[in-house]
Amino acid sequence: MLLERESISTYALKNNTIPLLKNRCTRLLINALQKDYSLVLNSEELVQRRFEAFFERTGRSLTEPTVKILINIARDLDKERGYGSEDIVLPISIDEILTAIFEFNGNGESFLEENSVLVTSCHASKGLEFRKTILLGDGFKTNCNEMESERRLFYVAMTRAKEELIVCSTQQNLFVQQAGLTSEVIDYSETQLPQLMRYFDLAPGNVYLGYQSTQNRQNVIKNLCEGDILELRANNHNNAWRIFTLNNDEIGCLSKRGTQLLKHKGIFPGQFQFQPGEVTVRYVYHHTKRDDITGEISENWFVVIPQIRVCRNAKN
Repeated sequence: MLLERESISTYALKNNTIPLLKNRCTRLLINALQKDYSLVLNSEELVQRRFEAFFERTGRSLTEPTVKILINIARDLDKERGYGSEDIVLPISIDEILTAIFEFNGNGESFLEENSVLVTSCHASKGLEFRKTILLGDGFKTNCNEMESERRLFYVAMTRAKEELIVCSTQQNLFVQQAGLTSEVIDYSETQLPQLMRYFDLAPGNVYLGYQSTQNRQNVIKNLCEGDILELRANNHNNAWRIFTLNNDEIGCLSKRGTQLLKHKGIFPGQFQFQPGEVTVRYVYHHTKRDDITGEISENWFVVIPQIRVCRNAKN
């Protein structure tokens, strides 16, 4: 979270992102492309420029995470056609562009921004290597039964670094001493670090997908962009969180699972109050459901999935 505050991109090896095709931005683009299905872009037309022009025309921000993914797909397509490296640039059809989007969605890939920081555990880092590695030295167990396995784990984490390793710890670490690493004590006053930090990337399961206000406010939801500020307010019974826009439109509600997730981190409805900017739009999710018997689509609307970043100097 502190890295995000400094505008440093982070990512995880496993995350709860939704499929690309389930995102409102992607649906808008696909619908527009399908209307020009027979079109072929000539060698002078960039797919990237076409995507950027579409998003700007439809009021989307080019900094939205999903928009950036789609533009990266377009940029890769242009490279494959020969832009920037070949004398001859191949034409490309709308069908080929759509196929690339569908394949990206099926593979579950993700684009990483340049200089992104991977945040992961020591176990999950096995088999990987990085130019620079920062290892948190706190928390390794040194009792007799677990010391050897913990020492091996510490060694694995250390050797992920190809060029530079930095070990940070708030207390003496036996494995650091045994490794013969040089240490430097840095004094940080408590006021330099936030006292309250909570980080939630919510998923569709954390939101009540069938909420009536969600269905009634589709015109509002469809115009929201990723990163737009939201408000979470306790309901009248102080047992759930309702989702509002800054214009006071109620557009959703957290599910029991979502409310319980927040409670587990000390965020209780009726007791905790979110401050402006702490809740934003993570995704605008395309929710669909088919009838088990007929196979027809019985539910088809968009749902706002929030993200929460609480980073305060006081616990209030």
